[in-house]
Amino acid sequence: MTTIHIKDIAWIFVCQSGRLEREACVLAASLRRKLGPEAKLIAAVPLPESVMGTLAPDVILFLESQGVALRSFTNPTVDQGRELTSELLMNKAFALKVEPDASVVVFLDSDQICHSHFDLNNLLVPLVARRAFYLGAKATQGVWERAYEICEAQMPAQRISARSRVSSDPVIVCPPFFNSVFISLHRPWVHEFAMNYADCYRRIVAHGLLGENRYYEEQMAMAIAVVKTRVPFEIDIYRIDAALFHYYSVPRLASFNKFAQIVRELAETAPGLKNILEPDTDWQSLLRGVAVNIRAAR
Repeated sequence: MTTIHIKDIAWIFVCQSGRLEREACVLAASLRRKLGPEAKLIAAVPLPESVMGTLAPDVILFLESQGVALRSFTNPTVDQGRELTSELLMNKAFALKVEPDASVVVFLDSDQICHSHFDLNNLLVPLVARRAFYLGAKATQGVWERAYEICEAQMPAQRISARSRVSSDPVIVCPPFFNSVFISLHRPWVHEFAMNYADCYRRIVAHGLLGENRYYEEQMAMAIAVVKTRVPFEIDIYRIDAALFHYYSVPRLASFNKFAQIVRELAETAPGLKNILEPDTDWQSLLRGVAVNIRAAR
């Protein structure tokens, strides 16, 4: 693929009852604002409702008003009889498949806002994702060889470096490792990649490889799935951030006035968004410009 047009891409994000449905509405409004009317936006809704909950009617109406298609999917890694941990993070593996016609699928974690024009030329490589952070590299240190072994994959020779913001922390060297907050994937690889992603995850979980660090099971599974699928990839550090801000929590978002102001503008210009956000205390504080203790927010 030598060029990508906006019509070639499906922008997919999970919309689940509770916190995620509010975040999904903000993300949808910001994507529509910056990507324009031709962008194909898809809210992936996880099933079953008995586990995942039911979307609020005003959320559905708002997404439809933004031209967002709602597509349901099932996450078979979820066991209804156990506490959900990293299983919910695996929603993205199955959400990747909800749009079969797009040439490129871009999965976005819902706690992001699109704040600038997105350069589509950044998506020419078949798989593009952000590099994993230092904490993930630290949590998985020393188990990569075993992880590749139980996933029946050959560990690549390539290595990346993960550096901490604390200068005294040692640099960690590991195989290619991704933060799955953003995954851009070309159509020919979607099915096999998603299949390998889920399979590697199940194997890692079954062996209890990361112990209490379950949050990183999904990211490790993704890294090995990339290798098993043999999809050409690029680990991006800066270009994704140039258009998308991953805020993690609403108080942290409120501590960045530039991005908080974007949300306030969206709440005024996208009919219905303010009514969805205001019942939540954190979003209400952001919309009203209440001062946030930045250290506490982080």
